[in-house]
Amino acid sequence: MENATHDMSSASKPSSLAEFTDSIKELTDDTIVNVRSALETSLAKLRETNDYLNHELSTSVDDSDRLLYEETVAENNGVIDSQQQKLKAVKDELQLRNLLPEEKEKEEIEEEGIFL
Repeated sequence: MENATHDMSSASKPSSLAEFTDSIKELTDDTIVNVRSALETSLAKLRETNDYLNHELSTSVDDSDRLLYEETVAENNGVIDSQQQKLKAVKDELQLRNLLPEEKEKEEIEEEGIFL
């Protein structure tokens, strides 16, 4: 079964956004929810790592560490951008499947002009 090859790890495999967007259309509801969760977890960890490295860069670090930290932050930023695009594609697909009730309700409230 082709869907068996698409699991949470597919969220971290390099692919073009178009390929990713096409592939998530094939996923079951449960699997795409898991992909969303995996992307959100990965993004949180990448941001946490960058926060830590940026803090270290603001303190005195030696030149070899500075270069490594700067390269790592730059690489992480590229991964973050890519994963944010994939997360948006996942959320768009979930919206098409009516699987984002909390966000749908929020949009409906905002459209009605009710702000809490």
